[in-house]
Amino acid sequence: MSGKYIISQAAEEDLEAVARLYVNSWKSTYPGLVPAWYLAGLNDADAERNWRQYISRHNQFILVARLPCGNIAGMIAAQATWEIVNTAYIAALHVEKNFRGLGIGKELIKAAARKFVAQGISRLALAVIEGNDNAMAVYRRLGAQKLDYRLHHEGFTATEYVLLWPDVRLLISDYAD
Repeated sequence: MSGKYIISQAAEEDLEAVARLYVNSWKSTYPGLVPAWYLAGLNDADAERNWRQYISRHNQFILVARLPCGNIAGMIAAQATWEIVNTAYIAALHVEKNFRGLGIGKELIKAAARKFVAQGISRLALAVIEGNDNAMAVYRRLGAQKLDYRLHHEGFTATEYVLLWPDVRLLISDYAD
């Protein structure tokens, strides 16, 4: 337990709430950073279907931060394999707007990192859309280093920065707290 929430593996029955959180987070975080038509097209049903497919694949999982009332305050989707050898990847990290700044995102990252360390994976990466300065600041405070940039394609093109934790064990050490 971390503070007033519990981090656990998402269950099938959580995916509706995960999808809703994902869509709401995109719509509140990315106006002005991605096209309005893209945000308008996001919907809970498609997102839930996508997350169901995501967790059905080998080495991919979703963790949630659950409040005592049972509601989900945050989620992280991650996978043990990626483009760079021995590097896991965070595909998505979202925290409900009212719960941002409380350390939920940090604890979700650390929980995912612990799973990867247990698998012998030493590095962790994620991509941040240019302009998402709050997220970039959080990841940099946690020790992520800017590795590269690339173009994000999902019906539109945007620059995103690839960040890397070169030794994920440092992320989960007491030093990172």
